[in-house]
Amino acid sequence: MSEVPPSREEILRVLNSSVTVDQNDRTFEVGLVLGGTVSAGAYTAGFIDKFIEALDAWYGARERGEQVPDHDVRLRVAAGTSGGAGCAAILARALASSFPHATPTTDPADLARNPFYACWVQDLDIRGMTDLSDISEDGQLLSFLNGRALDVATRKAVAFQGAPLPHDSWHCRPYVDNPFAVICALGNLTGVPYGIDFGNDRKQVYKSHADFARFACDVSQNNDLTPEEVRADTFFVQQDGRGGAVNWMTLANYARASGAFPLAFPAIALRRPRNHYDYRVAVVPGESGQAEAWPLRPIWPESVDAETYSLLSVDGGTFNNEPIELARTHLSGPTGRNPRDRMEANRGVILVDPLASSSDLGDAAFSDLFSLAGSLIDGVIGQGRYATSDLMMMADESVFSRYLVRPQRGVYGGEKALATGGLGGFSGFFDEDYRHHDYMLGRANCRTFLLEEFALDENHLLFADWSDDQRQLYGKAAGEGYLPVIPLVGKAAEPDGNVPWPKGQLTAERARKLLEPRVVEIVEKIADDNFDTDLLTDPLIWKFKKPVARRILEPFEKAFAKYLDEWQL
Repeated sequence: MSEVPPSREEILRVLNSSVTVDQNDRTFEVGLVLGGTVSAGAYTAGFIDKFIEALDAWYGARERGEQVPDHDVRLRVAAGTSGGAGCAAILARALASSFPHATPTTDPADLARNPFYACWVQDLDIRGMTDLSDISEDGQLLSFLNGRALDVATRKAVAFQGAPLPHDSWHCRPYVDNPFAVICALGNLTGVPYGIDFGNDRKQVYKSHADFARFACDVSQNNDLTPEEVRADTFFVQQDGRGGAVNWMTLANYARASGAFPLAFPAIALRRPRNHYDYRVAVVPGESGQAEAWPLRPIWPESVDAETYSLLSVDGGTFNNEPIELARTHLSGPTGRNPRDRMEANRGVILVDPLASSSDLGDAAFSDLFSLAGSLIDGVIGQGRYATSDLMMMADESVFSRYLVRPQRGVYGGEKALATGGLGGFSGFFDEDYRHHDYMLGRANCRTFLLEEFALDENHLLFADWSDDQRQLYGKAAGEGYLPVIPLVGKAAEPDGNVPWPKGQLTAERARKLLEPRVVEIVEKIADDNFDTDLLTDPLIWKFKKPVARRILEPFEKAFAKYLDEWQL
């Protein structure tokens, strides 16, 4: 590898290479931004399931020659953090296949063949996370919960093989970029050192921990792309990982690392080409008011390999508040902008946010060390979840390049609409019915979003060829003067049907009992590792480990009981 870093011009060429040149007036480009989820990933998974179903139905009707709108939507990128990165990876893996969509009436055997439902509803359960197989006498205690449950779900998702695409003429889904871009936000505990040169031998060095990794995924059935078609700062993902490609397990590992919630799950060790970091920039205001991109130059210590960089990653939401920006700039370039006007917008990002933060305040006084640790983690992740300017633009009714999807169930909005929204999003791991409900809510909310909110001015060039009948049929719900970007066609337009609120499925005592055996083992492990064990101390540890574990779990049981009461579960 050359030691000479790429020039500013080369860096900008690479970063701008994802921008569509001479975009067609009748094409709208979409970037998905999938926020942090914990167990509420079930909601995001359901949203994506319905999103793909709607696009398949529309483009399938066109394939059959039906009289449906014929403008185009182009799904180009999915940027995710934490469980959102996991959903993005499953999306990329599933795009080359067809699969049964999961509805309340879908046969159970078909539910298991839906990669989103299988992972987020069936596989990610507290019983696997409290398994004791990762706690050994001579090993290290890696995390509060067993991360092997996530590893198993990851390997299963990677191994997914669906049916052929629904139409013989489809080499890949016609509304998707190939390669399809996935961007995983990472909480890089190792850090990337950068230096700013002030001249006269003065240099300010700092470390960045808000990291990310880019992937270009071959989502065709034939896997015939070549590495030459992929930009220099990006992993190229292909089924066999041949030539310059990596296989799907590499993407899965990075998505898994993005979801390594601090302390709850083990941090993940990763390796990547060092030159990926040669293509990072800082965007600053120029003298004329136009934004300018300036290279960030890593200052690698001699201990770092010349070609490969190793890092330890935790949950991407720990430091990175810019998954929105990562998707936006994939469409626009680092200093470009996506048109915002209702008549001009031709690219947009959709943020799916299942855990919209509540306004409840955190602790105002010190109670104990464990509560302080919990408040610290909650505060770091909450502070890093968004840039306020992003949310303000999404709330601006004049901006049509940014859209927000948050859970809505009757009068309840945000996390209170979800059965999985309690306890910082961990509650859903304790009951499959909670996750099933929220998956179906994600599908229902996606249908509403496509009907009513994902819309542009009826006189936009996108709709220039719509007939009067099409405008009447597909535009009713979007409101006067607007038409939907993605029309709902055939069965995809029909509601799935209601799923009852899963009240009475769980008690706080039962939730505590599910955790208790693991906490007992953790208490014993900590005692064994930190005290010289002998004939005297062994009986003491054995006698007190269960009472200590129950004392530790008392605040959890009280919090769970409060959650069940407030959520009417």
